[in-house]
Amino acid sequence: MDNKNIVIRKAERQDVPLLLEFIRGIARYEKMENEVIASADVLEREMFDEHRAEAVFGVVDGREVGFALYFYNFSTFIGHSGLYLEFLPTKNRESPLFTGISRFYLPWVPGRTRTVDIQNHNLTL
Repeated sequence: MDNKNIVIRKAERQDVPLLLEFIRGIARYEKMENEVIASADVLEREMFDEHRAEAVFGVVDGREVGFALYFYNFSTFIGHSGLYLEFLPTKNRESPLFTGISRFYLPWVPGRTRTVDIQNHNLTL
């Protein structure tokens, strides 16, 4: 996969149904669909009204193929804020994109953390 084909874009309020579709798709794959409590109302409130989490999409040829959700935390041991980033790649884990898309989020992380003075990254794949 060529870097030129992947675009990282920030999720917006109107993307809530798509975010929920990705969440349910990953849960279905993991055979944990019955554990998904999130709803469109909850995601909209927590992410866009309360600003407790944010998300970005990996977009290939104009189509969202995966997303990463992130939120800020604080480490008592380090004494500084951190960024928790969870990758939820592609709807189809058999896709060649599944193994490769997460690496396209990584260059985005340092730029984001510099803007908010983050010194600790916690990445979950």
